[in-house]
Amino acid sequence: MEWQEALKSKDLKVNADKTETMVCARTAEPLQITDKTGKALKQVENFTYLGSVIHAQGGSEKDIEARIAAA
Repeated sequence: MEWQEALKSKDLKVNADKTETMVCARTAEPLQITDKTGKALKQVENFTYLGSVIHAQGGSEKDIEARIAAA
């Protein structure tokens, strides 16, 4: 919950319904991030940031596939 306190100190708010998280770790257990009400934030395997596809497992294969499909 430290991230929520840091945002509050800067007078910022996060819309938990629109927020997605991605865990880039090689652990057997999934990490679940929650908001202040205890609701789990949506966790995704990949997302697009500034036109590039970022994948939780790393690598650039998904990004290359997306760029070829867009061309």
